[in-house]
Amino acid sequence: MSQPVAIVGLSLRYPGFCGPAAFFDSCRSVHSRLVRFKPEEVRPYLADHPRGQSHPYRINNVQYGSIRDMSWIDSARFRVPPSDIDGDPSPFLCLQVASEALLDHCRDRGQSFIPKERTGVVIGRGDHPHRGLWSGLQGGSGFELLRELLLERRDLFTENQVDAVVETLLERMRPYPSPSIAASLVSNVISGLVANRLDLQGPNFLVDAACASAIVAIQQAVRSLEHYETDLMLVGAVQATMSVPIIQMFSMIGAISNDDVQPFNRLLDGTLLSEGVGFIVLKRLDDARRDGDRIYSVIRGFGLASDGNDSSILAPSSRGQILSMRRAYDSLSGIAPDEIGYLEAHATGINLGDETELASVREVFAPERRRRPLALGALKSLIGHSIPASGMAAVIRASYAVAYGMFPGSRCDQPLQEMAGDGSGLFLPDAMAPWYELPSVPRRAAVNCFGFGGINGHVVLEQASICPDERVLQWSGILSKTPSTEQSASQALTSLRNDQAAPLVPVSARSPVHVICLSFQDENELQQIVVQALDTLETVSDEQSSCLQFGVAGSLPGTYRLGLVESDLDSVKKSLKYLLDHPDHHSRWSQQVLEKVPSLAVMLPGEALIPFGHLLELARHIPGIKSVLEIIDSASTDGSILADLLHPAWSHLLSDNMKAELQSQVNHHDSATKVLFAVSVVYAGMLRFLGVEPDGFIGHSTGEINALMLAGGLQCDQLDDVRTMLQAFDSLYSDSRYTDRLQKGTVVLVSGLSDISISECLEQQIDLFLISDNSPSHRLLFSPSHSFNQLADIIASYGGFVLPTQLDRAYHTSLFAEGAEVMRSFYENFQLRELNKKVYSCCSTEAYPDQPSDQRDLLVQQWVEPVRFRQALENMYRDGYRCFLELNASRTLIGFAESSFYGIDDVTLLSTGSSKSTDAIESFALSVMSLWLKGFDVQWDRWDHLFQYNPDFELPLIERPRGAVSISHDLHRFEPKDYQDAWGETDAVATPPHSASLKEKKLSEIDFIHQHQDTMRKALDSMNKNTQLIFKQLNSSTKSQS
Repeated sequence: MSQPVAIVGLSLRYPGFCGPAAFFDSCRSVHSRLVRFKPEEVRPYLADHPRGQSHPYRINNVQYGSIRDMSWIDSARFRVPPSDIDGDPSPFLCLQVASEALLDHCRDRGQSFIPKERTGVVIGRGDHPHRGLWSGLQGGSGFELLRELLLERRDLFTENQVDAVVETLLERMRPYPSPSIAASLVSNVISGLVANRLDLQGPNFLVDAACASAIVAIQQAVRSLEHYETDLMLVGAVQATMSVPIIQMFSMIGAISNDDVQPFNRLLDGTLLSEGVGFIVLKRLDDARRDGDRIYSVIRGFGLASDGNDSSILAPSSRGQILSMRRAYDSLSGIAPDEIGYLEAHATGINLGDETELASVREVFAPERRRRPLALGALKSLIGHSIPASGMAAVIRASYAVAYGMFPGSRCDQPLQEMAGDGSGLFLPDAMAPWYELPSVPRRAAVNCFGFGGINGHVVLEQASICPDERVLQWSGILSKTPSTEQSASQALTSLRNDQAAPLVPVSARSPVHVICLSFQDENELQQIVVQALDTLETVSDEQSSCLQFGVAGSLPGTYRLGLVESDLDSVKKSLKYLLDHPDHHSRWSQQVLEKVPSLAVMLPGEALIPFGHLLELARHIPGIKSVLEIIDSASTDGSILADLLHPAWSHLLSDNMKAELQSQVNHHDSATKVLFAVSVVYAGMLRFLGVEPDGFIGHSTGEINALMLAGGLQCDQLDDVRTMLQAFDSLYSDSRYTDRLQKGTVVLVSGLSDISISECLEQQIDLFLISDNSPSHRLLFSPSHSFNQLADIIASYGGFVLPTQLDRAYHTSLFAEGAEVMRSFYENFQLRELNKKVYSCCSTEAYPDQPSDQRDLLVQQWVEPVRFRQALENMYRDGYRCFLELNASRTLIGFAESSFYGIDDVTLLSTGSSKSTDAIESFALSVMSLWLKGFDVQWDRWDHLFQYNPDFELPLIERPRGAVSISHDLHRFEPKDYQDAWGETDAVATPPHSASLKEKKLSEIDFIHQHQDTMRKALDSMNKNTQLIFKQLNSSTKSQS
């Protein structure tokens, strides 16, 4: 390509997905969207049917992907008479979806923004039986065959009777043959109607490259833009009808699965077919940036190649696939295969094809030698194979991946051996996972499309711009910018950008838990709002029910609050039904709002261990967390990706030893500091975004600098200020002077000693130093000379016992004096300022002073004094704090607090941490719910915003307009009444001699139906005679490429 081309608009219909906003669910919600044919459509062709057992067109699976519930057209807008909307569904579907894609490009700029004289249309479309063609065949050659068959029995029928039967059935044919319907049966009318009704005057044409049609169509459009023949190109791909004849054709060559479609599954073999249509709008990248367009992704290069005579015409070939991929990268300057992070594979589910594609991918991408594994996508596991339209769905999903920074999920219960193990270099995410790249490198994805006839296509896509999302930093209060309040989804639904464009809605990773808040005065009112809640849950979608509030507003003293946090709706309904039946039991979960809300203290961890993978669920569902980690990486000087240590998307491939190695790297002080920064910022940001403002902070060890930061003590007006602070940490830990001053020795955890006993031990023993006093049962001691066994004997002599730790440094002791001076130089990098919240020091055990110079001195002093966390908590209690919340991924500090406040009843202790990584969001929700029950004002209407991607990446929500006309897909079938009426017409015409005996010999209704069906089969056999001959010549080819 001489210049990159941008995707600046899109729309679609694929099974389960109507429009761009709905299609995002193909990335995050991994389940099949296939349905089953109506029994009457397939019954005669099934293997267990008497006539299906030996039928050459037998089918073995009745599942397919349907878009029939979302097939409609705004006929008034496009000036298409409803009576003309029949025949081939393709022109009408393409017109509707293409117009939506153009409007997505226009947004609020109006249709005059489109350069209509220089806008072209190219559509990929295969040649398959559809409603109009089928009816034409039945109404033409099919009826003539029926007529000739009946006339062979002139002893039963007169010619007039036969004509009456045929004419009656013809009148009932849908669509009825007419000039308007005939126009829709001409293939190029598909692109012609789009150009005609949208008044586009560039070229319009179709391409047919089987399953590679979408890629070839995009390539043709890109060439037109490159040569300045056009300024805008509307590119589509369509498979409007999935009918029994198509399934029969694929069944004959053994391509249809007997069970399910799961590409790369070693226990399944075969694909399942589907309908679909997708359109994208293409524009030269320079023009798109000049016009301020929203860019989904950038097309950087193509590769097309044929198989040659390497194999049979229907069998896949590595030679052609490899050549298409290499041609793509040979044409690109500066982009190599190892820079591709995500590959949306062709992956039909047919084992031979999948294994051939994997071999080709291994040859080109050399995954075993990559720095990071290559993520694969298998979209057909969710929506089936839409043949010529499948490539467009793949391009759109890959565009979402690079735009939103996530790996889409796919279905595969039993992966092929070639994809198992941490040495494979390939992985197939089974759920949506965050996608990280080096800060200066855009995300890059590729798409494979391989078609019948040996045509292979490969396209390379790239992220349009690298722009970090600062929202969480703003929410947390680190950045002094005022955080913007996002438009709610309900507001977005009613806020159209122009009079025709679809409303834009935020894209969300979706809350994995359901939060239900009930407020009431008494049991009678509780029953009323529970009924209201149950009724509401029956009418809203799963996504709309992630956070709902019912009952009285406000927080009047004496009001009861009851909250539910559940992982699924069934559990929510079960709890609500229990409350409905037992309203007097609400006290088990409810609390009354107090006269005064308790003061809230936030506890921030120091060098606590973050278990491997513990942040994965948070980063998977809350885009802001991923953004913070990316900002940390952007400040790194060593080119590392922190998330690759914390929660690599391919962690399920890693051995236990490899996970342990990554854990040790996370625990290293330079990585641990960054992780603690991320954890503190993220949880504080989410808490504050929900309207909960802490009254004070306390940080454990290195957590004190994070506490000062969240309390407004560090000057961070811009993102660059945050990066400067993070870079200072990098410089500190790479400074050999600092590491040289880290005295090594043995660190043990001491328990079972009273305050007096621990004091006596420290006074009487040589080379024994207190590092931290976290609680009566948790103290850390350091010795530069004693071994673990020696320390165990010493502590036992005072009545206590010890446990080993992974620590070996003399932090927070007098032995760290020289290192503390290095820390003073480090703190000089920061501009401190007056705090807006109290921060308690674990060195002085009191609140930090107001003066920045005194704050810096205390920060330095803490490195040579023990961490007295317990005493600081006690002083916070003295000063009125009654609610303590640990913001952490694990539950480190909450254990210290529980031990320290043992026996004190008026203290509430909470932690966002969890013992299981899969419960991270549920634990956070439970903590916030506990605060709400205590009387804190929580802005629950913002809950869903935590899971939303950057508002700059909103997507159009497509809804059926009022007055839209449905588009029919079904192949016409005569009903029994049609046959009855047709036969009844014979009584109205002259009968032949021996009419009395003829009446006795008349065929029964069922026999007549069977004869007509047999006739139709003979017609189909005749049309496919040449195809049968080809198949006989290809018996050696057992599997095919789709």
